[in-house]
Amino acid sequence: AEPAFPATVGTRAMAATEVVLLVGGTDDTHVLGLAKSALLQLMPTGLVCRARACGDDHGSYELETAEQSAIIIAFARAGASFPATVAKSSGAPVVLVPCAAPEDNIAAGAIGSVLAVGTALAPMARVSVNGVEEAVALVQRIVAFASAAGASSASASGSDATAAGRSIVQAVAQADLDLAMGTIDVVEAAQRRTRAYLPLIDAERQRMGAGCGAEAIPTDALPGAERYVGKVRDVYVLEKEKKCVLVATGRQSAFDRHLASIPFKGQVLNQISMWWFQQTSDIMPNHVVCSPNPNVVIGTKCEIFSVEFVVRGYITGSTDTSMWTHYKVCDFSKYSCKSRNRCRR
Repeated sequence: AEPAFPATVGTRAMAATEVVLLVGGTDDTHVLGLAKSALLQLMPTGLVCRARACGDDHGSYELETAEQSAIIIAFARAGASFPATVAKSSGAPVVLVPCAAPEDNIAAGAIGSVLAVGTALAPMARVSVNGVEEAVALVQRIVAFASAAGASSASASGSDATAAGRSIVQAVAQADLDLAMGTIDVVEAAQRRTRAYLPLIDAERQRMGAGCGAEAIPTDALPGAERYVGKVRDVYVLEKEKKCVLVATGRQSAFDRHLASIPFKGQVLNQISMWWFQQTSDIMPNHVVCSPNPNVVIGTKCEIFSVEFVVRGYITGSTDTSMWTHYKVCDFSKYSCKSRNRCRR
Protein backbone atom coordinates (compact mmCIF):
# COMPACT_ATOMS: atom_id res chain seq x y z
CA ALA A 1 0.00 0.00 0.00
CA GLU A 2 1.19 3.53 -0.70
CA PRO A 3 2.15 5.62 2.34
CA ALA A 4 -0.29 8.24 3.55
CA PHE A 5 0.16 11.72 2.10
CA PRO A 6 0.97 13.88 5.15
CA ALA A 7 -0.40 17.41 5.21
CA THR A 8 2.57 18.85 7.12
CA VAL A 9 6.17 17.73 7.40
CA GLY A 10 8.92 19.30 9.50
CA THR A 11 8.97 21.72 12.40
CA ARG A 12 8.98 25.49 12.36
CA ALA A 13 12.14 25.50 14.49
CA MET A 14 14.13 23.94 11.66
CA ALA A 15 13.63 26.75 9.15
CA ALA A 16 11.80 30.02 8.76
CA THR A 17 10.88 29.36 5.13
CA GLU A 18 7.86 27.25 4.27
CA VAL A 19 6.96 25.43 1.09
CA VAL A 20 3.35 24.92 0.06
CA LEU A 21 2.75 22.05 -2.36
CA LEU A 22 -0.42 23.11 -4.13
CA VAL A 23 -2.27 20.32 -5.95
CA GLY A 24 -5.11 20.92 -8.38
CA GLY A 25 -6.16 17.47 -9.55
CA THR A 26 -6.32 15.51 -6.29
CA ASP A 27 -8.19 12.78 -8.15
CA ASP A 28 -5.20 12.17 -10.43
CA THR A 29 -2.82 9.50 -9.11
CA HIS A 30 -0.01 10.72 -11.37
CA VAL A 31 -0.23 14.28 -10.00
CA LEU A 32 -0.38 12.98 -6.43
CA GLY A 33 2.64 10.77 -7.08
CA LEU A 34 4.68 13.77 -8.26
CA ALA A 35 3.65 15.78 -5.19
CA LYS A 36 4.61 12.90 -2.89
CA SER A 37 8.00 12.64 -4.59
CA ALA A 38 8.64 16.36 -4.08
CA LEU A 39 7.62 16.09 -0.43
CA LEU A 40 10.02 13.21 0.19
CA GLN A 41 12.89 15.10 -1.47
CA LEU A 42 12.19 18.25 0.57
CA MET A 43 11.92 16.49 3.94
CA PRO A 44 15.72 16.25 4.58
CA THR A 45 16.19 19.99 3.90
CA GLY A 46 14.48 21.02 7.14
CA LEU A 47 11.96 23.23 5.33
CA VAL A 48 8.40 23.25 6.64
CA CYS A 49 6.33 21.62 3.89
CA ARG A 50 2.55 21.73 3.65
CA ALA A 51 0.47 19.86 1.08
CA ARG A 52 -2.66 21.77 0.16
CA ALA A 53 -5.55 20.95 -2.17
CA CYS A 54 -6.69 23.71 -4.52
CA GLY A 55 -9.99 21.97 -5.15
CA ASP A 56 -9.74 21.68 -8.92
CA ASP A 57 -7.62 22.85 -11.84
CA HIS A 58 -9.42 26.19 -12.02
CA GLY A 59 -9.87 26.95 -8.34
CA SER A 60 -7.89 29.26 -6.10
CA TYR A 61 -6.15 29.02 -2.78
CA GLU A 62 -5.79 31.73 -0.16
CA LEU A 63 -2.57 31.50 1.80
CA GLU A 64 -2.93 31.21 5.55
CA THR A 65 -1.15 33.73 7.77
CA ALA A 66 1.64 31.25 8.51
CA GLU A 67 2.14 30.72 4.77
CA GLN A 68 2.49 34.36 3.68
CA SER A 69 6.26 34.00 3.19
CA ALA A 70 5.98 30.55 1.62
CA ILE A 71 7.31 29.34 -1.70
CA ILE A 72 4.60 27.59 -3.71
CA ILE A 73 5.14 24.51 -5.85
CA ALA A 74 2.08 24.15 -8.07
CA PHE A 75 1.34 20.75 -9.62
CA ALA A 76 -0.93 21.45 -12.59
CA ARG A 77 -2.36 19.53 -15.51
CA ALA A 78 -2.89 20.87 -19.01
CA GLY A 79 -5.38 23.73 -19.03
CA ALA A 80 -5.10 24.45 -15.31
CA SER A 81 -5.42 28.11 -14.38
CA PHE A 82 -5.03 27.97 -10.60
CA PRO A 83 -1.20 28.51 -10.51
CA ALA A 84 -1.45 31.90 -12.22
CA THR A 85 -4.50 32.86 -10.14
CA VAL A 86 -2.70 32.05 -6.90
CA ALA A 87 0.51 33.78 -8.01
CA LYS A 88 -1.38 36.93 -8.97
CA SER A 89 -3.44 37.10 -5.77
CA SER A 90 -0.70 36.20 -3.30
CA GLY A 91 2.44 37.66 -4.85
CA ALA A 92 4.32 34.60 -3.58
CA PRO A 93 7.07 32.95 -5.68
CA VAL A 94 5.52 30.07 -7.60
CA VAL A 95 7.39 27.11 -9.08
CA LEU A 96 5.17 25.48 -11.68
CA VAL A 97 5.43 21.72 -12.32
CA PRO A 98 3.43 20.80 -15.45
CA CYS A 99 1.99 17.30 -14.92
CA ALA A 100 1.26 14.81 -17.69
CA ALA A 101 1.25 11.02 -17.52
CA PRO A 102 4.04 9.53 -19.70
CA GLU A 103 1.52 7.63 -21.80
CA ASP A 104 -0.62 10.72 -22.43
CA ASN A 105 1.12 12.21 -25.47
CA ILE A 106 -1.71 14.62 -26.23
CA ALA A 107 -1.57 16.19 -22.75
CA ALA A 108 2.23 16.32 -22.81
CA GLY A 109 2.12 18.17 -26.12
CA ALA A 110 -0.61 20.60 -25.10
CA ILE A 111 0.57 21.35 -21.59
CA GLY A 112 3.34 23.74 -22.65
CA SER A 113 1.21 26.10 -24.70
CA VAL A 114 -1.81 26.07 -22.40
CA LEU A 115 0.09 26.71 -19.18
CA ALA A 116 2.34 29.27 -20.87
CA VAL A 117 -0.70 31.49 -21.32
CA GLY A 118 -1.33 31.42 -17.60
CA THR A 119 2.24 32.29 -16.62
CA ALA A 120 1.95 35.69 -18.29
CA LEU A 121 -0.39 36.79 -15.51
CA ALA A 122 2.20 36.62 -12.75
CA PRO A 123 5.94 35.93 -12.19
CA MET A 124 6.35 32.18 -12.25
CA ALA A 125 9.25 29.78 -12.75
CA ARG A 126 8.25 26.78 -14.80
CA VAL A 127 10.25 23.54 -14.88
CA SER A 128 10.01 20.75 -17.42
CA VAL A 129 7.04 18.39 -17.59
CA ASN A 130 6.99 16.21 -14.44
CA GLY A 131 10.25 17.94 -13.40
CA VAL A 132 10.06 17.31 -9.66
CA GLU A 133 13.84 17.29 -9.11
CA GLU A 134 14.17 20.58 -10.99
CA ALA A 135 11.44 22.12 -8.82
CA VAL A 136 13.08 20.99 -5.58
CA ALA A 137 16.46 22.33 -6.72
CA LEU A 138 14.89 25.67 -7.66
CA VAL A 139 13.19 25.96 -4.25
CA GLN A 140 16.52 25.32 -2.52
CA ARG A 141 18.14 27.99 -4.68
CA ILE A 142 15.42 30.51 -3.83
CA VAL A 143 15.86 29.76 -0.12
CA ALA A 144 19.62 30.15 -0.39
CA PHE A 145 19.32 33.51 -2.16
CA ALA A 146 16.81 34.84 0.35
CA SER A 147 18.91 33.70 3.30
CA ALA A 148 22.13 35.11 1.90
CA ALA A 149 20.50 38.40 0.95
CA GLY A 150 19.33 38.86 4.52
CA ALA A 151 22.75 38.00 5.97
CA SER A 152 24.72 40.20 3.59
CA SER A 153 22.48 43.21 4.20
CA ALA A 154 22.97 43.42 7.96
CA SER A 155 23.80 47.11 7.68
CA ALA A 156 20.59 47.80 5.78
CA SER A 157 17.06 47.85 7.12
CA GLY A 158 14.95 44.71 7.16
CA SER A 159 12.81 45.97 4.29
CA ASP A 160 15.91 46.69 2.18
CA ALA A 161 17.22 43.16 2.77
CA THR A 162 13.87 41.68 1.84
CA ALA A 163 13.69 43.79 -1.32
CA ALA A 164 17.20 42.68 -2.34
CA GLY A 165 16.28 39.04 -1.87
CA ARG A 166 13.06 39.42 -3.84
CA SER A 167 14.87 41.18 -6.66
CA ILE A 168 17.33 38.30 -7.03
CA VAL A 169 14.64 35.65 -6.80
CA GLN A 170 12.51 37.45 -9.38
CA ALA A 171 15.41 37.91 -11.82
CA VAL A 172 16.43 34.26 -11.60
CA ALA A 173 12.84 33.04 -11.85
CA GLN A 174 12.27 35.27 -14.87
CA ALA A 175 15.37 33.86 -16.58
CA ASP A 176 14.13 30.33 -15.91
CA LEU A 177 10.70 31.25 -17.23
CA ASP A 178 12.00 32.90 -20.40
CA LEU A 179 14.18 29.87 -21.07
CA ALA A 180 11.24 27.52 -20.60
CA MET A 181 9.12 29.74 -22.89
CA GLY A 182 11.79 29.59 -25.58
CA THR A 183 12.28 33.37 -25.80
CA ILE A 184 15.98 33.09 -24.80
CA ASP A 185 18.59 30.37 -25.16
CA VAL A 186 20.47 28.59 -22.38
CA VAL A 187 23.51 30.91 -22.68
CA GLU A 188 21.45 34.08 -22.25
CA ALA A 189 19.60 32.49 -19.32
CA ALA A 190 22.90 31.70 -17.60
CA GLN A 191 24.17 35.24 -18.18
CA ARG A 192 21.00 36.74 -16.71
CA ARG A 193 21.27 34.54 -13.63
CA THR A 194 24.91 35.54 -13.21
CA ARG A 195 24.10 39.25 -13.45
CA ALA A 196 21.43 38.77 -10.78
CA TYR A 197 23.97 37.18 -8.43
CA LEU A 198 26.71 39.79 -8.79
CA PRO A 199 25.51 42.38 -6.23
CA LEU A 200 24.89 39.63 -3.69
CA ILE A 201 28.28 38.01 -4.29
CA ASP A 202 30.04 41.37 -3.98
CA ALA A 203 28.24 42.15 -0.71
CA GLU A 204 29.12 38.72 0.66
CA ARG A 205 32.77 39.14 -0.34
CA GLN A 206 32.96 42.46 1.48
CA ARG A 207 31.27 40.97 4.54
CA MET A 208 33.71 38.07 4.63
CA GLY A 209 36.75 40.31 4.20
CA ALA A 210 39.82 38.47 5.41
CA GLY A 211 37.78 36.16 7.60
CA CYS A 212 37.44 32.41 7.36
CA GLY A 213 34.08 32.46 5.63
CA ALA A 214 31.93 31.43 8.59
CA GLU A 215 31.35 33.00 11.96
CA ALA A 216 31.40 30.79 15.02
CA ILE A 217 28.01 29.67 16.29
CA PRO A 218 27.34 31.35 19.68
CA THR A 219 28.05 29.04 22.61
CA ASP A 220 24.56 29.56 24.04
CA ALA A 221 23.02 28.29 20.79
CA LEU A 222 24.76 24.93 21.13
CA PRO A 223 25.47 24.53 24.86
CA GLY A 224 28.10 21.94 25.62
CA ALA A 225 29.15 21.54 22.00
CA GLU A 226 32.80 20.89 21.23
CA ARG A 227 33.99 22.84 18.20
CA TYR A 228 36.48 21.45 15.71
CA VAL A 229 37.78 23.65 12.86
CA GLY A 230 38.81 21.72 9.76
CA LYS A 231 40.10 22.83 6.37
CA VAL A 232 36.65 23.74 5.08
CA ARG A 233 34.09 22.75 7.72
CA ASP A 234 33.46 23.76 11.30
CA VAL A 235 32.12 20.78 13.24
CA TYR A 236 30.17 21.07 16.50
CA VAL A 237 29.97 17.75 18.36
CA LEU A 238 27.08 17.21 20.80
CA GLU A 239 28.14 14.12 22.73
CA LYS A 240 25.01 13.86 24.86
CA GLU A 241 22.67 13.97 21.87
CA LYS A 242 25.05 11.89 19.69
CA LYS A 243 24.74 14.53 16.96
CA CYS A 244 27.12 16.68 14.93
CA VAL A 245 26.45 20.08 13.36
CA LEU A 246 28.60 20.48 10.27
CA VAL A 247 28.99 24.01 8.86
CA ALA A 248 30.49 24.25 5.37
CA THR A 249 32.41 27.52 5.12
CA GLY A 250 33.83 29.54 2.24
CA ARG A 251 37.42 28.69 3.14
CA GLN A 252 39.69 27.75 0.24
CA SER A 253 42.75 25.71 1.13
CA ALA A 254 45.67 24.19 -0.76
CA PHE A 255 49.05 22.84 0.29
CA ASP A 256 47.58 22.39 3.79
CA ARG A 257 47.08 26.16 4.10
CA HIS A 258 44.06 28.48 4.18
CA LEU A 259 44.47 30.72 1.14
CA ALA A 260 41.23 32.63 0.71
CA SER A 261 37.48 32.76 1.27
CA ILE A 262 35.05 32.31 -1.61
CA PRO A 263 31.45 33.58 -1.35
CA PHE A 264 28.87 30.76 -1.30
CA LYS A 265 31.48 28.02 -1.71
CA GLY A 266 30.17 26.39 1.46
CA GLN A 267 26.59 26.45 0.19
CA VAL A 268 27.61 24.82 -3.09
CA LEU A 269 29.62 22.07 -1.36
CA ASN A 270 26.89 21.37 1.18
CA GLN A 271 24.05 21.25 -1.32
CA ILE A 272 25.99 18.96 -3.69
CA SER A 273 26.63 16.63 -0.74
CA MET A 274 22.96 16.72 0.24
CA TRP A 275 21.95 15.84 -3.32
CA TRP A 276 24.18 12.78 -3.33
CA PHE A 277 23.06 11.67 0.13
CA GLN A 278 19.45 11.82 -1.08
CA GLN A 279 20.23 9.95 -4.30
CA THR A 280 22.03 7.10 -2.50
CA SER A 281 19.94 6.81 0.68
CA ASP A 282 18.10 3.77 -0.70
CA ILE A 283 21.44 2.03 -1.31
CA MET A 284 23.14 2.83 1.99
CA PRO A 285 21.83 4.69 5.07
CA ASN A 286 23.75 7.84 5.94
CA HIS A 287 24.25 10.16 8.87
CA VAL A 288 22.06 13.04 7.65
CA VAL A 289 19.20 14.15 9.91
CA CYS A 290 18.38 17.39 8.10
CA SER A 291 19.85 20.49 6.47
CA PRO A 292 18.24 23.52 8.14
CA ASN A 293 20.48 25.97 6.25
CA PRO A 294 22.25 25.84 2.86
CA ASN A 295 25.58 25.74 4.73
CA VAL A 296 24.59 23.34 7.48
CA VAL A 297 24.00 19.62 7.92
CA ILE A 298 22.89 18.08 11.20
CA GLY A 299 23.92 14.45 11.36
CA THR A 300 24.04 11.52 13.72
CA LYS A 301 27.48 10.91 15.19
CA CYS A 302 28.72 7.66 13.72
CA GLU A 303 31.68 5.37 14.16
CA ILE A 304 34.05 5.91 11.26
CA PHE A 305 34.83 3.02 8.95
CA SER A 306 38.44 4.02 8.35
CA VAL A 307 38.84 3.23 4.68
CA GLU A 308 39.34 6.05 2.18
CA PHE A 309 39.07 5.73 -1.58
CA VAL A 310 41.05 8.27 -3.60
CA VAL A 311 40.73 8.56 -7.38
CA ARG A 312 43.33 10.74 -9.07
CA GLY A 313 44.43 11.36 -12.61
CA TYR A 314 48.08 12.02 -11.65
CA ILE A 315 50.34 10.72 -8.90
CA THR A 316 52.28 13.97 -8.52
CA GLY A 317 51.69 16.43 -5.70
CA SER A 318 53.36 18.13 -2.74
CA THR A 319 51.27 17.04 0.26
CA ASP A 320 51.21 13.67 2.00
CA THR A 321 47.87 12.92 0.32
CA SER A 322 49.61 12.63 -3.05
CA MET A 323 51.01 9.32 -4.22
CA TRP A 324 54.34 10.85 -5.29
CA THR A 325 55.42 11.91 -1.79
CA HIS A 326 55.31 8.24 -0.72
CA TYR A 327 56.69 6.85 -3.97
CA LYS A 328 59.83 9.02 -3.95
CA VAL A 329 60.86 7.70 -0.50
CA CYS A 330 60.20 4.10 -1.58
CA ASP A 331 57.03 3.74 0.49
CA PHE A 332 54.88 1.46 -1.65
CA SER A 333 52.39 0.50 1.04
CA LYS A 334 49.81 3.15 0.13
CA TYR A 335 47.56 3.45 -2.92
CA SER A 336 48.34 -0.16 -3.94
CA CYS A 337 51.40 1.01 -5.87
CA LYS A 338 52.79 -1.84 -7.96
CA SER A 339 54.91 -0.16 -10.68
CA ARG A 340 57.97 0.46 -8.48
CA ASN A 341 60.51 1.20 -11.19
CA ARG A 342 58.49 2.71 -14.01
CA CYS A 343 57.43 6.13 -12.79
CA ARG A 344 59.43 9.29 -13.52
CA ARG A 345 58.52 12.79 -12.49
